[in-house]
Amino acid sequence: MPFEVKDGQMTFEATIPQETLSNLGKTLDKFGIQYTVERIQQETESDSLLTERQRWLLDEAIEHGYYDTPRRTTLVGLAEDLDIAKSTCSEVLHRAEERVLKEYRNGDDTISSEFAMFSD
Repeated sequence: MPFEVKDGQMTFEATIPQETLSNLGKTLDKFGIQYTVERIQQETESDSLLTERQRWLLDEAIEHGYYDTPRRTTLVGLAEDLDIAKSTCSEVLHRAEERVLKEYRNGDDTISSEFAMFSD
């Protein structure tokens, strides 16, 4: 999961644009949800193109032959091998592919913020 819930607290890490981070804070405030931002780290390096989860899944997909021609596994097979939902597998791969392809096409280096947030 992209987040962990333990003892009534939710912890998660995400790489998102600064505007999205600001909107998230406003939304939590609007609903009276208490939170603590542990860290905000701005990154402009190409290493920050993909989230840790996206890198992991993309690496696994390559290892399992999902991108081979012909494919050695299907999306369903990959999801089953990794014990994740097919829909999650599809969405995470799609987002990773989108970022990689747009970076390739545009050479556009977007600034993102990485943070951990806790809800009390």
